[in-house]
Amino acid sequence: MHREDGPAVIRANGDMEWWIDGQLHREGAPAVIRSDASFWFCHHRCHREDGPAIERADGSKEWKFQDLPHREDGPCTIMGDGFERGWAIHGKLMSAAEHAKYCESRTTPTAVLVPCTLTVPKLMFAKKT
Repeated sequence: MHREDGPAVIRANGDMEWWIDGQLHREGAPAVIRSDASFWFCHHRCHREDGPAIERADGSKEWKFQDLPHREDGPCTIMGDGFERGWAIHGKLMSAAEHAKYCESRTTPTAVLVPCTLTVPKLMFAKKT
């Protein structure tokens, strides 16, 4: 699937999906929008660098970097009731204290070191004629 000027999929219930070259992908906005949640994707990986990659209608939020739980400035999952659940850096789960210690030791945010567009090659697909 591929469409550059809008969602490639619009379902009867109003759900929308943006696809580029056969991959869920959208720059600057969620690639999947449903009535109960929105999901940010970069080259078919759940990914967002400047906020939660998944936001649900109940208020819960999940931070992901290239499909892995990741957040440097707080917990990577916040439930709808505000309960903070899980701290992680590039998928490595840790306690809040371990997370704080790790982040204090870094001078450059790890997410900046590996931007999505540089680490995930664009897949080429033959176009049907």
